[in-house]
Amino acid sequence: MRIACLGEVMIELRPAEKGTQLTRGIAGDTFNTAVMLSREGVYVRYITQLGSDPFSQEIIDFAQSEGIDSTGVFRHPSAMPGLYLIQNDASGEREFFYWRDSSAARELFSDRKQRDAVLAAVRHCDWLYLSGITVAVMAQHSEDVFLEFLRAVKAAGVSIVFDPNYRPRLWQSIAKAKFWHEMLLSFSELVLPTLEDEQALWGAASAEAVIEKCRAAGARTVVVKCPDALAIACDEVEYSECRTAYQGPVVDTTGAGDAFNAGFLAAKFNGKPLRECLHHAHEVASRVIAIRGALP
Repeated sequence: MRIACLGEVMIELRPAEKGTQLTRGIAGDTFNTAVMLSREGVYVRYITQLGSDPFSQEIIDFAQSEGIDSTGVFRHPSAMPGLYLIQNDASGEREFFYWRDSSAARELFSDRKQRDAVLAAVRHCDWLYLSGITVAVMAQHSEDVFLEFLRAVKAAGVSIVFDPNYRPRLWQSIAKAKFWHEMLLSFSELVLPTLEDEQALWGAASAEAVIEKCRAAGARTVVVKCPDALAIACDEVEYSECRTAYQGPVVDTTGAGDAFNAGFLAAKFNGKPLRECLHHAHEVASRVIAIRGALP
């Protein structure tokens, strides 16, 4: 299986192990999943827009060192990648502070000529993976072009995986967020929502209600990430629940959901049943929560 991951990759600043110093890294929700998928042996092409600056080149070099096909990375002549800083509490839960309003990724769908170039990069793959953050960053200022892109992806026979990953601060309004999330659900074959996000956006009463909503919109497989490291998955023939077996320290939860998604997809692409996919997803996520930053 070949998968294209579409989204924004940023410079990450995170606390060092000791003292008040910061460590610089590279991360972004769909990029984190892309890296972990590549480490699982899946062919990954990452699609984004970066600048012409040294930090952008550093991101490309890192992606290539992880075995990711970077031929879908476009370069903006003046804009740069976004930046974010992580702050963790004693339990490992994180708070993010962003500088991304003028990032190069926001301009990826600025015109139809570039949209066609992105589409050509996606057609090389069997799946397209994107998130609610992808849509918030790339679609809100290029709505018609982005919608045309989604329709063309489906017409090309590429299946879509969607992680709703709702982040209120990225949206102009909750109405806009609901519109685009419903639109993506109607295009997606596989959906990977988080229960807390669905409660915040839709007031979802339960994981079962989330599954019902996604299946009604057309998704064949739905995997809900729930509190207390529980995951519930449902497809056309199977229902499964699985809690993580990890009992080690939780240092930083940044990127845990992204890693979970990668583990699930890697197992699914290898033809594993749902319960084994969930087990593997938890195992991959456990590698991330034991370290600082989004990528071990």
